Amino acid sequence: MHPAYVGTWGQGYPGDFALERPDNQVSISQLEVMCGKDHLTVQLSFTAPFQGLVFSKGQYGQPNCMYVGPRSGGTHFEFEIYYDSCGTKPDMGGKFYENTIIIQYDADLIEVWDEAKRLRCEWYNDYEKTASKPPMVIADLEVVELNFRDTKIYKLIYEYNKLICEYNK
Repeated sequence: MHPAYVGTWGQGYPGDFALERPDNQVSISQLEVMCGKDHLTVQLSFTAPFQGLVFSKGQYGQPNCMYVGPRSGGTHFEFEIYYDSCGTKPDMGGKFYENTIIIQYDADLIEVWDEAKRLRCEWYNDYEKTASKPPMVIADLEVVELNFRDTKIYKLIYEYNKLICEYNK
């Protein structure tokens, strides 16, 4: 046993390796996902300029799976994640596709307040039912030919299913 160091864990370390997100930290203000036929479209907004990274889980370093690059400084981002790439997993029953994105708030360091969001597009048979209605027959309309000449102004008035053409001098 070495008597060189005697102490308790955490003493002498400022903040004891703070595990809580700082109050002034950028955060997600909006996250929307629209499900398409072959991809999902993500709209992601932050409360202040975002300097970190957004990428699909397990796909760090893959350019097509890095959706927000380091130090971009934007507050609103829109990107597409295709169902056949970037770790997107289908349900074996074909009812959904899901992809987990990582929101890393620092461009270089992974921190405890970084977030992982699982995005899922669900498909149900009910969504794909065809709605049809027989064509509606609209009464034959009488075609009225109107010929306008010169630079005079004509006013068309519909009155009780009659077309009246007034001439303004």
